[in-house]
Formats: sequence, C-alpha cells, structure tokens
Amino acid sequence: MESIFDKGPTVRVATVYDRIGPEILHLQKGSSVRDGEFSGTKTGAWAAFIAILLLIGLFIMDPFLFAMHKSSAAKAYIYLHHYGSESATKDLAASQLFSPNEIEALNNRKDTFQSYFTSPSEAGETATSAVDFMNGIRALRTGQYENLDPIGKLRYMLFVRNGLYPPTIWDGLDPSVY
Repeated sequence: MESIFDKGPTVRVATVYDRIGPEILHLQKGSSVRDGEFSGTKTGAWAAFIAILLLIGLFIMDPFLFAMHKSSAAKAYIYLHHYGSESATKDLAASQLFSPNEIEALNNRKDTFQSYFTSPSEAGETATSAVDFMNGIRALRTGQYENLDPIGKLRYMLFVRNGLYPPTIWDGLDPSVY
C-alpha cells in the first residue's frame, strides 16, 4: 500500500498567462500592427506627394528648358554665323527662339565661341535641338498631337486638352544675349 505522505510527481497546469505569453511578447516588439506604426498610409501619402510634384514639374518645365536651349542656341548661332552654314542660322532665327533685336545683337557680337564647339556639325546639332524644342512647344500649344514626343503627348492629355496652357517663358529665367 502506498503511503499517504509520499507526494507523487506534480503535474503543472499551464496558466492563462503562460499560454498567451508569446503573443504578449510579440505585441510588445513595436513591429506589430497593434502597437507599431502602420506604414501603408505613409506610403500612399508619399506616392500622392510625388505624383503631385511630377504634375507640377510637367506643367512648369518649359521655362527652364527654354532658358537652357536659348543659352546654348545663342552660342551655336554665333559660332555658326562665323564658321558654319547660313541655313542653320536662318533656321534658328525662324524658330522664334530669339527676338529680332536679339538676332541683330547676336550678329554684331565679336566673340565666336570657337572653343565651345569642336566642329560646325556639333553647333548644328545644338541648333537643331533648339529648333526642335521650339517646334514642340508650338505643336503643344496648337494641338498638333501627332507631332509631339511622348512627354509632349502626356502634357497635351493632362493640360492642353483641359484648357491649361503651360507657361513658355519666365522673364526671370530668360537669358540675355546682349
């Protein structure tokens, strides 16, 4: 017969806190959804912010590109006037990138920008890109959709078709050729 004073092995019964302990530790890490920050709303806000910045950039990009093309086209015009073909200078003058007074001032300039271009063909490429830019602006404003590049087509669909004409020139960015 067994003794009543002998204790057998005790069976430990798990408490409720023992059962949910790992869950409590998981929730206290800070990376859980309950206590941590949910990054989904911030991602959407950043995506919307970047989309708005891209729309603003597409709308106001012409004055910056105009200034860039005009400054390089002025150097190309002077170089081509002295060393290049007369047809390229006429194309630049006809593109309305320069006013008639600016063309007269460019014709009377003494510096030749010979060290800026290595050959008349390089200056001709610069002049051609400036003329193409002005033709693209004109096509965008007149609604010639088939003559636009892919960015121009996107800008046409977003702005011009809805009656918002992007600015072309800002006086603060317009480089002086005098």
